[in-house]
Amino acid sequence: MGKPLRIRALQIKDHRGWQAPYDLDGRLVAITGPIDRGKTSMVDCIDFVLGRNVQFRGAVHDDLREVSARISVDGRTYRLRRSRKSDGTIGVATDRGKKIDWFPVQPRGGKQGFSDWLLDQLGLADDFAAVRRSGQRSLGFAHDLLPHLHIRQEDIDRFIIRPASDSESAARKAVTELLLNLSSQELEEARAQMQDLSNRIERHSEKLRDIRTFLGSTGDPTALDAERERLLAREQQAREHLRALRNRAREAVDRTDRRELVEAQSQWHAAESALHRARQQHDALTTEVESLDASLAALADAKANAMLATDWEHCHACGNSLADRVVPAEHCSVCTLPLPESARAAEKARLLQARTNASERRDAAAEQLRDAERAAQRAEEEFNRVSEIVDDRTAEAVAPFADALTRAASDLGAVRAQLEALARLHEPHERLPSGTRKSSA
Repeated sequence: MGKPLRIRALQIKDHRGWQAPYDLDGRLVAITGPIDRGKTSMVDCIDFVLGRNVQFRGAVHDDLREVSARISVDGRTYRLRRSRKSDGTIGVATDRGKKIDWFPVQPRGGKQGFSDWLLDQLGLADDFAAVRRSGQRSLGFAHDLLPHLHIRQEDIDRFIIRPASDSESAARKAVTELLLNLSSQELEEARAQMQDLSNRIERHSEKLRDIRTFLGSTGDPTALDAERERLLAREQQAREHLRALRNRAREAVDRTDRRELVEAQSQWHAAESALHRARQQHDALTTEVESLDASLAALADAKANAMLATDWEHCHACGNSLADRVVPAEHCSVCTLPLPESARAAEKARLLQARTNASERRDAAAEQLRDAERAAQRAEEEFNRVSEIVDDRTAEAVAPFADALTRAASDLGAVRAQLEALARLHEPHERLPSGTRKSSA
């Protein structure tokens, strides 16, 4: 049995501020008065501060701002507070005003709701949680227990004048049994387990009926096997027909004269190779001219640390190669000894002549490079022209087979689609035991 809940006081805040509190602390409290003086509104305020969603009427709907109440549960007193601006939460404090917490009217984000908190204080949380409602909704204080504390007009209409729904009747019956000790947590858990088993049996029964209906519509498994063999033979024929068409088209392409294209491609590659050699020669001569310019600059500046390069190919005395030899500034390019003043002028004249010769060869190489670029461009254009002609010839050779290839590929795809559909029909029969397949057939 749960613990007693008493409402000690009620205070209402309207647009003018907090009204004087209503003292409800007594074993029997009667609210009397003429019609439309607020008796029902006071009860609605009690429902509101205890977590129920209330549709206020008339002036109360326009003016009500907040509701506060003092309640006691098993000798402990609490202060409840709920505002219409944020009516999604209810504040709970001790009788001395120390805050306990703000509880959401409906549990959210893992936070305990006000209904669960109040049921904990009343000692009814486990009993109410054991009752299984439709849609897996558990019993709550405001929606299921509070209507038993008093009967409002709408509850009279819902429970007495209009027949209650099955789910409402089941909730009322479960709450009444719990409050009168006609049920227990263990009994409700057993009922919930029985209901779960009943639901599972019903679901499996529906699946079994669906399977029987499906197997009856898919036909005899033996006929399905025969149809599969026929489609496999058709698939083999379609695959061989498509392969033969592709081979004939490939032979027609091979008969196309491609010698002109091969010759044009060869000439293009030769022109590209000649262009590469001309570019290398031009780069080498450019480097030689730059090296001679550096040697002349070093010769003009006695303090320079640059190295003089010689264009002598062989030593006059021993005949060894001097092509890779470098000589310090102000030194002879043959003996590498320091040059006298008269020899410096001769060396400069020799370097100038060597630069002139290298420049002339570089200019000639530049002209050859331009000729090679033009030749390579013409060879590429000729290759592209011949390639287009050969492509047109190839397309003409393949054209007679194009439609046939498309139809053959489409026929093969259709047969494979039928095989996949047949496999889906056959799979349920394979999953059943052999005796079941025979009976279903």
